[in-house]
Amino acid sequence: MDMDRSGASSKTASSPQAARAEGENHWKRVSIGEDKDQKETKAPDARPEECLIQHQAMMTLIRMSG
Repeated sequence: MDMDRSGASSKTASSPQAARAEGENHWKRVSIGEDKDQKETKAPDARPEECLIQHQAMMTLIRMSG
């Protein structure tokens, strides 16, 4: 089980609101660089227009195959 700096467990939360707050705090730490072990979630060379084209092509294939 992972423990964050405050000693709270990141796997369990007492309520949906607490889980949401815990998640927001986690991403704030990641975005300011405190969590060095977190991986970047998007590819560094991904361009939005390329992603959109790939997404549209995938959705077209899904529609055609169904």
